[in-house]
Amino acid sequence: MTPVYVSPSELPPIVLAAIRDAGCPVRGSIPVYVSDTASMCAVSGDGCRGFATLIDLDSGDTRTVQGSWGGGNPFARGEHDSVDHDTTERALPSSGVVVKGYIGGSKGGSCSVHIHPTRAAKLLPAKGSVSDREGMLLAVYAGLNSRGRKEHFERHPSAVPSQAELAALAERGFIKLAKNGAVTITPEGRNNRGSDARLYY
Repeated sequence: MTPVYVSPSELPPIVLAAIRDAGCPVRGSIPVYVSDTASMCAVSGDGCRGFATLIDLDSGDTRTVQGSWGGGNPFARGEHDSVDHDTTERALPSSGVVVKGYIGGSKGGSCSVHIHPTRAAKLLPAKGSVSDREGMLLAVYAGLNSRGRKEHFERHPSAVPSQAELAALAERGFIKLAKNGAVTITPEGRNNRGSDARLYY
C-alpha cells in the first residue's frame, strides 16, 4: 500500500494531538495510509518503543497502547503484545484512525496514520501534472538522502536536473530550494513522484 504524504497542519487536530501525546516528534510530512483495515503492530528496535493510538473521530475517544522498549520480547506478555507482535489486519470503522510508530532512537521517533477511505477525502492531494522526467527527479529527492542522490547523479549524468528544472518544480510547490542549493521535497512532491523502481535502472 502506497501512502500519501501530508503536512502535520493538514491532519485533523485530534490526530495531531494524539501524535504529540504519544511523545512522537511532529516534523516534515507524515505518511497517511488510506484503508478500511489496519493492524496495531508498530515496528521498533533498540532504544525505541512502539506505540499505537486508536482514535474515534466521531466521539473523540482515544486509546494508546505502548510496546516494549527495544521491540518485541518473547518472554513478556501483556497488552503491549498487540503493538510488538500482532500484524493481523482488522476492519477499521468508518470513523476510525490508527496512529502507529515508535518513540526514541536517534531521531526521537516516527509515525504513520491509517484512516478509513470515507474520512480521507480532505487528506488526498490533487495529483499535479508532471512529466516522466519530473516524476523521476521527485523520486530521487523523495527516496534518497543527499549522499544517495549524489551517487545516483554520478551514475546517471543525464538525470542531473538543470537549475531551470529545479526552479520549475519549486514554483509548483513540489520542492523547496535553499540559498545554498539544498533541495527539500514537499508533501506535494512526494505525492507526485514517479516509481522508485526507476532509481535502480
